[in-house]
Amino acid sequence: MPVPDSAVISRRNVWVVLFDKLPLDPVGLLRGTPKILEGIDQIPALSPVEFTPFDTLDQTSMFFEQYLIQDIRAAASVADTLGGFSLVQQFEQQLMELDCSIKCRRLICTEEGSASHLPLEKTFLFEHSATATCSEKLLTAAGNKFSPVTLDAGMSELEFDSNLVWIEFEMQTEASDQRIGWSNSVVAWLLDRLDQHESSTGTRSVLIVSALRGLHQQIQTPFTTMGDESLVHVPLWIDDGSRHACRLQRLAGSFDMLPTISHYLTGRDHDQQKPLASAGQASVGLADLNCKPTCLSHLSQSFEFPTDRLLKLTADTWTGLRTQQYLLIHSQATPDLQTAESDDDSPGFVPAKTRGLYLKPDDLWNVQNSIVAYEAIANEMESVNFTAEQDHGEPRSKQDITCCAGYRSSSSTGSNGST
Repeated sequence: MPVPDSAVISRRNVWVVLFDKLPLDPVGLLRGTPKILEGIDQIPALSPVEFTPFDTLDQTSMFFEQYLIQDIRAAASVADTLGGFSLVQQFEQQLMELDCSIKCRRLICTEEGSASHLPLEKTFLFEHSATATCSEKLLTAAGNKFSPVTLDAGMSELEFDSNLVWIEFEMQTEASDQRIGWSNSVVAWLLDRLDQHESSTGTRSVLIVSALRGLHQQIQTPFTTMGDESLVHVPLWIDDGSRHACRLQRLAGSFDMLPTISHYLTGRDHDQQKPLASAGQASVGLADLNCKPTCLSHLSQSFEFPTDRLLKLTADTWTGLRTQQYLLIHSQATPDLQTAESDDDSPGFVPAKTRGLYLKPDDLWNVQNSIVAYEAIANEMESVNFTAEQDHGEPRSKQDITCCAGYRSSSSTGSNGST
């Protein structure tokens, strides 16, 4: 079947830069320290914040403020974080069909004089592409930054004309100021070298910058929180060379990374989303939520594409379902909760107190459980996810089946799941 013209774009080279963790707050809570001025009539002000290379990236990129890591289990691989076996296999097949060069680099960042080691494993992309070449190097920093000479040496042999360059950074420090300084040095180097290459050749690669985890932030008592929001919520920048800067509030997940890269590399949409029937539609019903990985270019280029999605999140002690308006969390059941059956004797019934539903974006840190008021919506979200996994043929965990059993038993008592 011929591909519609609207589904064809020019092929682009892509640079993907993934930090192990970024000490940056995507919602801007850490962008300055409040400084209260003396005097009853004085207005509180923010202390000056230094302009950083990430601010430069903001001025040229699409910045996804609602980008979420969908698998934060401690033992999760990069492949798990980016979508799991099935999605990675599709991406690998697409790379095999492309006649392109792929360069990979894993960089271990450490302070001068510190004990360092190279990882035993190669980068994610090298493991999943027969045509990729990979190397690993150590970067040593003097204080809180890398010199351009150090980065030039670490990035050597990464040709700017390669179709895909994949770089993973592991920063061997827990000091926030070092992480900030090191990541600033890296991004400054990347932007400078990409600018130089564009000036000399007239072409510019797409630059994608993000992280595999956020930095954990403790929530102070008396508040309790669920969902590890600071680990899940990370920044994502996509600089496609158009110089069209925008901050997007549309929901995006780490499972969208590979379809987005494929979109730029191949020049065509392998799974193009259908536009809304009317451009004036701002949202869809829960039953129509998009549960599939999506090319993020669609979300940024046209408001005719559906904005409402359902993302599945996985952690060691909880699983979650996230839409633009809600976050539904199932905490790992304890023996007490497993035996505390309700009046409903249905097999697999999930007690309501193992669930938490939080309103977004108002409840930033997931401290106000609204499951009682929005139980019908929670049941509907679980039903939509269960149906989507059946339709896509994805393996279901025992907890997923339990969630749906809980939905069915609740529905039988009269919850209609309407919004």
